[in-house]
Amino acid sequence: MALPNRKPAHQPESYDPKVPEIVGMVEQVQGNVEPRKPYVVKTANGGSYIDDAPMLGWGKWQDNTYCGCIAAVTEVLGAPVSYETLMGVSGLCYRIGIKVNLDPSSEIPQNGDVWDDQISAAIGYEMYAIEGERKRGKRARGNLDTGRPVLGMGLFADPEWEILTGYDKTAFFGRSYFHTQTPLSRQPLPDMPGEYLRAVNYPGVYPEGFMRFFDKPCEKGDPLALLKKSLEICIAYWNHTPRADNRFGEAAYRLLIEKLQNSDEAWKADCGCMHYHIGCLADARRSAYVYLRDASALLGGMKQQKLMEIAGAYQSIADDILAVTPYEMLNVAWAAGENGAVAWSGEVRHNLVAMLEKAIETEKQIQVIVKDLLERWEEPESYDPKAPEIVGMVEQAQEQQEKIIKTFDYNGIAVDLVEWPSTTWCGKIGYADSNGDEPNVDKIMGDFMVLDTKIAIDRYAKDWDACVSVNYLSPQNPNGVMIGFVVGSEQQPDGFDIYKVPAAQYMRIRMCKETAKALGRKTFEGGIPPYEWIGEQIAPKFGYTYGDPSIPIFEYYGHYNPKKNGHEFTYLYVPVQPKSYDPKAPEIVGMVEQAQEQPVALPSDTVADPFAGGEPPRTSNRITEYRRIQNWENYFLASAICSVAKLVGFDEEALTMFAENNGNKGMHFFSAITGDMFTPMYDTLDEKPADSGFTACFFAPQVIKRAFAAFGRDCTYLSAAYIKENLRTVTNAIKASIDKGIPVLAWGMGNVTLLNGNCCDLMPEGCLIGGYDGDTLHVNLYCGPERVETDDDGYTTSADGLLGSKGLFFVGEPIEKTPLPQIYREAIAAIPSLLTQPPAEGILFGRAAFDLWADNLLDETNFTGKTEEELGGLIWSLHCKPYCNVCTSNADHFIRAAAPEVEIAAKLLPLYERFFKCKDKIWKLSGGFYPPAKKFRQRKFRAKIAALLREMGAICGEILKVFEEGEAK
Repeated sequence: MALPNRKPAHQPESYDPKVPEIVGMVEQVQGNVEPRKPYVVKTANGGSYIDDAPMLGWGKWQDNTYCGCIAAVTEVLGAPVSYETLMGVSGLCYRIGIKVNLDPSSEIPQNGDVWDDQISAAIGYEMYAIEGERKRGKRARGNLDTGRPVLGMGLFADPEWEILTGYDKTAFFGRSYFHTQTPLSRQPLPDMPGEYLRAVNYPGVYPEGFMRFFDKPCEKGDPLALLKKSLEICIAYWNHTPRADNRFGEAAYRLLIEKLQNSDEAWKADCGCMHYHIGCLADARRSAYVYLRDASALLGGMKQQKLMEIAGAYQSIADDILAVTPYEMLNVAWAAGENGAVAWSGEVRHNLVAMLEKAIETEKQIQVIVKDLLERWEEPESYDPKAPEIVGMVEQAQEQQEKIIKTFDYNGIAVDLVEWPSTTWCGKIGYADSNGDEPNVDKIMGDFMVLDTKIAIDRYAKDWDACVSVNYLSPQNPNGVMIGFVVGSEQQPDGFDIYKVPAAQYMRIRMCKETAKALGRKTFEGGIPPYEWIGEQIAPKFGYTYGDPSIPIFEYYGHYNPKKNGHEFTYLYVPVQPKSYDPKAPEIVGMVEQAQEQPVALPSDTVADPFAGGEPPRTSNRITEYRRIQNWENYFLASAICSVAKLVGFDEEALTMFAENNGNKGMHFFSAITGDMFTPMYDTLDEKPADSGFTACFFAPQVIKRAFAAFGRDCTYLSAAYIKENLRTVTNAIKASIDKGIPVLAWGMGNVTLLNGNCCDLMPEGCLIGGYDGDTLHVNLYCGPERVETDDDGYTTSADGLLGSKGLFFVGEPIEKTPLPQIYREAIAAIPSLLTQPPAEGILFGRAAFDLWADNLLDETNFTGKTEEELGGLIWSLHCKPYCNVCTSNADHFIRAAAPEVEIAAKLLPLYERFFKCKDKIWKLSGGFYPPAKKFRQRKFRAKIAALLREMGAICGEILKVFEEGEAK
């Protein structure tokens, strides 16, 4: 899980401390650091006070009052420990705990488990409390006389951690996080500089437990041991059980999401507290990033890389929050007492909901990596300040070899997707005498053992050797085995064989009994590597399949242990690639991501010029008998696919049973494959044709490959770049296809002139090229004669329109048709991905789409003072546009047809039936598709629609739970 370390748009300089605290901690443990001088103690008014003690306050990236106060104490004592380190060693940086009423006191760590022993070990003082009022007061004065602040809770105002820094004849006084909040009255202290506040609520809340003294020095803990315990606390906090009215982990996230989705009226009551909680979350995750980033210096090799992954993941959560709302609107505003001044808009709340949903998934991925790291903790590569670090393969690989792209959890084991650049392997290699046989591995090993490997030039990862299996995925070539290692130079001494491997992606697993158990296999004890564990069992689950067969499989062995007569580590690497390359085995995994990464996900094919060296046989031609795209079909790409399928003999009638004779004649069969059918959308910027479905907004050419495979044809895809570079060849290929009676499917067409004279550089929806006259093409578009000039055969002419197309798709040779049950299963399996896409290019998906849709209908500022013309535009953009997309869907009919073949479909069917009943109720309320403007001005009318929309959004959540429960089984 390589999450990017992005810097947020609004980032105070203190967001990213420049000096690693861990280095100082190691030096302190070794006794190499001189402590600073403690703060000066002065006397006045019959008491003592610490001169100029540090100020406290929210909005300074120290928003946890407990760790913020302790950091201030260590500063006063002359042995400062940073806030980030305290948050890290205590594990509080991983905590999220929220009370059901959103009370700000939710953030007090003591509402749940707290690991004070970790903090004591980090600061070198055993923190403790005292029972008995007189004894406690005497100890407090004694500590203050010697310059030691005392911690308490609720000393000055509401229950939060605060500091006593002095006393006089009448009272204690000190520092509070509430100091800068204007509602807090200040009582001046004569002859005492520094704006100290009287502790008017002394001794505060539960003083016999919630008071901390710092007069008992203790031995500082080993930073590496503190780090290990910190990661164990990370797991404990995520799985923390509810305590009274406090919720933790995912339940706390869900509580925030629920509150953010409240109505405007309910939201106003919670907005200030929500600012505070979101701010504290950003602060905690930023602290986790800083602590773990610095602590990575304690580790080496793979463990160091894993820790940096975790740090980057936490930074991504903090950055995502700040991308939605700047820090200045969170705890900085709270610190100034302005917590209720600015209520977030519906859009901001929606973006925060999307951010929190994404954070939940990130947190779950973090848990997988942390567990894996802890399981490997006792392996070599540990930090030893007195000895050189053990150099592991991955440590050098960070710059020279592999890069971890993502980590998956398969039944509790970690599966890494890694990327290797081109590499040179050095050792001994041998091949089988013929295909199907095995090479003489004993001889190869013997030849390798007699080599003096110490003289190899520029060897990487000296403690790691490999057994490379060559051609095992390529049966037409003889199998080979190489025993060797990676080097940086092809120039090697005599006797060494060289084998070069191009850049590739691999999935890797650790070969051990735990892995075998998780896979339901016997422990691997040698022989041909069990590459099918990855290629046929693990990879398909995550949307991957075997990679280029010319890329070898290899086992990597690390750190030979003479006592065990074996290596400490063995990893199996199998080349993989996204499964979307295979039209016979389609699976939708993050369609928006695929769309945005299209050049990587699906490279362009090529076509030959059918008329190269000669003249085409015709100057013009057109297909007149074909299924035309109708503007009421709305999912125009699916309609265009259906038209092509029909012309090549697709048995359309056999697959329309779920359409219930609604007239679309199989179009919806393809809208299920493309994902249009299952993707509710809301266009926040009103810039996309979201009414026409996912494929009108995002370019994902792999869905065409899937759709063509469904009716038994291969597909040739030409990218926009290829079209521009090979325009003559492409134009001739289109003409040749038309001459065969088969139109060419275009994803968008440029240079289309409308009846009003406007020229569209790109009509983004799918269309059919079915005729030509010279180089002028005849295109069947969804927009009929009411918008463009159309001839009797349904065509609009387009000169140079190809230059505006995103891609072309030619019908290829017959292939085995994808079985209908498989089509049902794969279309349904894609639903969770389609409902949970993160916001992209102004589009919200699934429940987030419905919630913002409802919010906008209830936001009176959208409608107050609008003219009739303006209101008409708003009715379309705020309601009818997304409603058009929903109305086009036929998902309930598809699920009903799939129920006999797909077990989960039967569980989904009642939910989809409820979903479309809500859609029908909206139609009935409005008296049709387009509601009257007079009604739409009435909030009461819009509120009824909004309630139905929220119910539809909630049903999206219930649909996802069905899938989650299925995975749990």
